[in-house]
Amino acid sequence: MYNMKVGIIDLGYGNLFSIKNSLKRIISKENIIFIKKIKQLKKIDKIIFPGNGSIIDCFNNMKNINFLFLLRKLLITKKKPFLGICLGKQILFNFNKEGKTNGLGLFKGNILKINSKKAPYIGWSKIKEIKRHKITKKIKKLIFYFSHSYYLVKTKYTYYKINYCNNNISSIFISKNFFLLQFHPEKSSYQGLKILKNFIYDNSSFRHIQQ
Repeated sequence: MYNMKVGIIDLGYGNLFSIKNSLKRIISKENIIFIKKIKQLKKIDKIIFPGNGSIIDCFNNMKNINFLFLLRKLLITKKKPFLGICLGKQILFNFNKEGKTNGLGLFKGNILKINSKKAPYIGWSKIKEIKRHKITKKIKKLIFYFSHSYYLVKTKYTYYKINYCNNNISSIFISKNFFLLQFHPEKSSYQGLKILKNFIYDNSSFRHIQQ
């Protein structure tokens, strides 16, 4: 466990160093690796796709497109634990209203724009539990920091949600080895750090097939 290596997907933008700084409080910095090439993932135990940015940016050049579809294949075949944050969550679904862009299609569902003049939503919200999961264990106050204009509507895989201006937003989506967050744990103080720690250390909650 203490030699577990965590890979942060690096497409050249996003809050990479905020994630790394949070992870350094959980594991040694030598075990935190920025991933720019798929072959680097062979030695990685768990994967984090950070938030911030636009899905249009993700598909803005052939290099990124090739990387993302190779990542898709790896996630299906190797089933490594994957934490998607905001954009890193939204890119896995069928269709994104932003730029009318197709995502990676790992899950059925459309990413919609928040139907409100108050978009983007930036601020703290308490998430509502639908189904309990160990990803939130030992967190007394489920209050997290959100910053987004697009969202996934609540589905059968939604474990926690918020309602913002009549938009029913899936806050934590969990399916097998995928843990997808709409909020930013790296900006969510102690409780966000606990989410990251639970993802990294609680192997009983995650299915992981070794290479």
